[in-house]
Amino acid sequence: MQLKTPGVYVVEGNAVPDSLVAAASGMALFLGYTAKPGKDTATGPVLVESIRQFEQQFGGPHAPLFSLHVEQGTLELLPAHHDQARFFLYHGLQSYFDNGGGPAYVQSTGTHAQAITRGKRKEDFLDLLDGLSKVAGIGLIVAPDATLLDGSDECHAVWQALLDHCGAMQDRMVLIDVYGGGQPRSGHAQDDIISGSRHGLRASLHGSFLGFGAAYYPWLHFNLVDPLSITWDNLDDAALALLSEALLQELAKLSPPPSPDASAALTALFHAIGRRMPADQQQRATLVADTHRTLLKTSPLYYRLAALLLALANQLPPGAAMAGVYARTDAQQGVWRAPANTCIVGAVAPAEEISQQDHEGLNLPPDGKAVNAIRTIAGGGLLIWGSRTMDGNSDDWRYIPVRRTAIMLGRSIRAAMAAHASLPNDAHTWQSLRSMIAAFLTAQWQNGALPGASAADAFRVEAGLGSTMTGDDIVQGILRVSVAVALVHPAEFIHLSFEQPMRSS
Repeated sequence: MQLKTPGVYVVEGNAVPDSLVAAASGMALFLGYTAKPGKDTATGPVLVESIRQFEQQFGGPHAPLFSLHVEQGTLELLPAHHDQARFFLYHGLQSYFDNGGGPAYVQSTGTHAQAITRGKRKEDFLDLLDGLSKVAGIGLIVAPDATLLDGSDECHAVWQALLDHCGAMQDRMVLIDVYGGGQPRSGHAQDDIISGSRHGLRASLHGSFLGFGAAYYPWLHFNLVDPLSITWDNLDDAALALLSEALLQELAKLSPPPSPDASAALTALFHAIGRRMPADQQQRATLVADTHRTLLKTSPLYYRLAALLLALANQLPPGAAMAGVYARTDAQQGVWRAPANTCIVGAVAPAEEISQQDHEGLNLPPDGKAVNAIRTIAGGGLLIWGSRTMDGNSDDWRYIPVRRTAIMLGRSIRAAMAAHASLPNDAHTWQSLRSMIAAFLTAQWQNGALPGASAADAFRVEAGLGSTMTGDDIVQGILRVSVAVALVHPAEFIHLSFEQPMRSS
């Protein structure tokens, strides 16, 4: 202030250092196949805030296609997916929003039609990684359609590339779905989907960035798909012929038999199903729905088959739903709380039940590459029962909330320090940085993100000549700040001791 006239002047000074605001834990980024390529996909991932907005940008789900085979010696029909017509992204994103997920980025890896024509390829995912490096604010990467690639080797190559990407960026994690996780584990030394030496997840993932990935098993049954949208029309031509024949055989064995008129009408209907009832699109939709309802009422065999088809259509990898659970836990409790011991909204049952012994092998394998279990717990229902990264042998980075808290703190401090990039590298700047970061970490300690009886026990911030910098650093324009923090580790193993004292006389 320039003083030119006599008088009293008031000079206001800052009572507190520059503020530092905690960064968000990051948005989820979804990779997968879509009905349409998306309006703005060429310029990078598209931000969507609801499943409706996703439909406007990328279109709706793809209708699944099933084959059938007859169980030996019975009329029972057992369905199986046509994998080329199977896609997970739409319903995965739906489960993300249902579980508390907020706005998310979506990057299309190609359209459904392209994937069916040329096949699903690992290059569809790998070619996008350079572009993802330019997108700030990503906290989680989810790629449910990677589990539909042609073979475990292709799928694992995508997970490895995403781990390396997250490790290079240092500000995001990847949620890993187990290839074939909807099927029981074989336990075979070579071919087990998790521990197999030839095709297993653990043997295929390696490197120093395992702490940036978290894997979940098994896949889950959801209730996302509209029951009336999965009908006999989702069967391939060969399956329709089998269904038509089985329905006619069932009709012939009904006791008491239907009236002659009803029998004639059902016979004509069952024959027509085998020929797929050609009609224009509008008439066909009504005809399919009406026939579906009629079959549900008249045929026990079809009623059972429809339930099996719906269960298959609702089976999804858990990674997308877990991204929603992460967001919900962050909002309700904080990023330092483990996204575990909680439910998954919309999940009905695990595709495979896990025993206590199975869980031990998932959580504490010799190589440390932990896979988090989703289990049915007596009295608790379906719960997420694990919170480990794939770097389970690391004392520092074995837990998901520890890794994500470190990412949040690093992202927050890095963004605040960017404002000091052009200031003099002197004691005033060092003190300003120390005060700003210390105030921020104190607030995090008070919120419960950092352990310790006092703030001094929770963190340490250093910046200055002789402590973090040399004279040569200052000459070269290098400002070094050292931040050490203690991070909250979850109570993974709780020991409860009982003692029965002897009754005194």
